Amino acid sequence: MHAAAVIVVTSFVISLLGLVLNTVCTLPSPYSGLLPVEIPNELLQKMSSFPPDFETGSIRQNTALADKSHRLFDGLVKGSECVSVSPGGTLFMMDRYGYVHSASVNNLETSLKQNITYVGPGRPLGFEAISDNVLLVCDSLKGVLRVTISSEEPTKIEILSNSINYANDLHYDHATETIFYTHSSERGVALDSRNGYYDTMTGSLLNLLHGKPTGSLRKLNLKTMKDDLVRGELFFANGVAVSHDGKFVFVVETFLNRVLKINIETGAEEEFLNKIPAFPDGISLAPDGNLWLSCVTPLSPLKSLLPYPTIRLILSHLLPVVRLFVKSHGLVVKVDASTSDILLVLMDPTGEKVASVSSAVEYKDRLFVGNLNGDYISYVDLKE
Repeated sequence: MHAAAVIVVTSFVISLLGLVLNTVCTLPSPYSGLLPVEIPNELLQKMSSFPPDFETGSIRQNTALADKSHRLFDGLVKGSECVSVSPGGTLFMMDRYGYVHSASVNNLETSLKQNITYVGPGRPLGFEAISDNVLLVCDSLKGVLRVTISSEEPTKIEILSNSINYANDLHYDHATETIFYTHSSERGVALDSRNGYYDTMTGSLLNLLHGKPTGSLRKLNLKTMKDDLVRGELFFANGVAVSHDGKFVFVVETFLNRVLKINIETGAEEEFLNKIPAFPDGISLAPDGNLWLSCVTPLSPLKSLLPYPTIRLILSHLLPVVRLFVKSHGLVVKVDASTSDILLVLMDPTGEKVASVSSAVEYKDRLFVGNLNGDYISYVDLKE
């Protein structure tokens, strides 16, 4: 009787394990069919350590972002990962649903124009207003776009490059008419059908749990339409900025917590910033030639589990649990573009006023701040 019971229990356990394996045999969409891979120790060593050091490092904790920031358009602009100001002073925002919003920087409080056009379906991420009515846009679904907005004609949307799955950010070099842009990973972004938008946070987490650096930095010349690879095998390629003299391009590698500096002519590269005590996201050129770096979330204790592919596979099917370890803060850092010295740190340690900062753009002594998860944007008066 005892032996028979053991056999029954064993059979049940084996059947249950089989069911679980059939359910979780690969990563979820959009990584279906793939298994987590071993992350080389060399890459693990490049990642920042948890917990972060905000006491003795070059980035010191403060409350400057919480104290000095002004929130705009509360509840009206949801998930504008990027913000951009046109040469004529129009502030553009793009929400997670694909709608474009604008406001005049001279009259921010009362000039908001909502839903002036739609660039979906897809998730617009990094973009740049190269004129008062032309936007260059990285769309995670459609690729690199040129959007021409007119009050007299329908919006014109041109797909400039769609050879990649996950366009993330761009910088337009006016001198050479070249778009430098990032491709975050080989798989795209999953549609959150319940909430009606493409969920880039889930996409990035799945890329981390997959464990393979498949992102890249590319350049697209608008005169010849030639699209070239600049740097491949990046572990979630993110923000990009071209130096003031046009000689270098900076690219954020989010999951290695670093920024690379690449010589555009020779391809030679250096680790410009490393061991950043947060997950870096956007990077932009300041008017004085230095750089603004946005850090979207704090470091996570989940780093200790990254060496174990099986655990990462299980976690990929438990993303609501994983998200519990993604904490909130607001962090923007100004960096010397020549020396990589930290010039200014703006922080909201709790994220209560400003959180999930994914972009920061300076215009006439104001720093405009976009965020991935909030329903507002912010600005800081840099003269205060």
